[in-house]
Amino acid sequence: MSDSPCTIEQQRAADALSRIHELRDQRDCGNYRSYAERLPAQIVTNGLGQALAMLRSRYTEDDQPPRQARDGARRQRGRDHDDPLADREPSNARDEVAYRYLFQHVGGWLCRDHASAPYRGVALNALLMKLSTCDQDTYVRAHAEALAYLNWLKKFARAFLSASKDEP
Repeated sequence: MSDSPCTIEQQRAADALSRIHELRDQRDCGNYRSYAERLPAQIVTNGLGQALAMLRSRYTEDDQPPRQARDGARRQRGRDHDDPLADREPSNARDEVAYRYLFQHVGGWLCRDHASAPYRGVALNALLMKLSTCDQDTYVRAHAEALAYLNWLKKFARAFLSASKDEP
């Protein structure tokens, strides 16, 4: 008998627990717990593609400064009045880390190398494009799979991650 979990539910739980334990060791994952708790409602309300696009829009690439630093530089140049997104929710480096991890965790689960993964083998940076071009059956399956995976991610985040001091 192998040590790997046998049911899809056990696989979800094992992967989610592993991801949360990695975060717990990081010590600074921002509002990850809060964002993980809210993401299922955003997926149900807005759809999987829009919810993941929102997560992806909230962090920068590794080679760019945090969004807060870029926004501060823009304000110093006096261009803030030209930016329609200038009034959106403030961002900081800790929040960007939380959004990045959450996108990577959910996206990684959907794109993992397993026969049951809706986007098996798709690179994480191509996930949003794949979501917008796939057939309806695949999208519905990915939607359901993301919600099922987030159920475990939320449970383990509540159990092992403390609430951020920045949370309302």
